[in-house]
Amino acid sequence: MVRPAGTSESLGFSYYSSLLSIFSFLINQLS
Repeated sequence: MVRPAGTSESLGFSYYSSLLSIFSFLINQLS
């Protein structure tokens, strides 16, 4: 899956990165 980053790929990566960050933050708050 190594391709030149297109618009959709970049947006998808940013979206999943944000979800992971928020998820990690919530877990840290709950622990």
